[in-house]
Amino acid sequence: HGVQLGTFHSMAARFLRRHGPAVGVPHAFVIYDADDSARVRRQILKGTGKVEEGRQRALGAHIESWQNDGLWPAQVATRPSDRIQQQALDLYEKYVQRLSDMGAVDFGGLLLKWRDLIVDSSRSEAIYANVLHLLVDEFQDTNGIQMQIVEALGRRAQTVAVVGDDDQAIYGWRGADAGN
Repeated sequence: HGVQLGTFHSMAARFLRRHGPAVGVPHAFVIYDADDSARVRRQILKGTGKVEEGRQRALGAHIESWQNDGLWPAQVATRPSDRIQQQALDLYEKYVQRLSDMGAVDFGGLLLKWRDLIVDSSRSEAIYANVLHLLVDEFQDTNGIQMQIVEALGRRAQTVAVVGDDDQAIYGWRGADAGN
């Protein structure tokens, strides 16, 4: 009774459907997949002039990497001399605003908003007061934002158990860090 199971993304969606307005997410938000996200970024870039497909993918990869690390645009430290990174950051800022305007989140945004709900919401204690035990399987494939979520939930839990095998780490391309 009371057990909640799911992937990081499904758990994030579940909690944001109930408590999302506390972090600026409407109850009836839309989840954008990778294709939807790329389309929105292309639309934003069209307004700034022509950007070739390879550059679009590179800019999107920067954004996904920042999201995997748990960074919103305001938290990204860029070097002014790095034009590509600065262009990616400009795109990230516009992209986050566009998704917000449309009542949408992408996969990375799901985890960022859930982390924000856990960490910063004045309602987080009431929301997560019943988190007694936390179990994370395939822990070797967690990335930065997922680690932040586990740490935040773990502070409220009586017990935390993680199961992983660094020899089976397969999601390094998605920011997973077997060192977690």
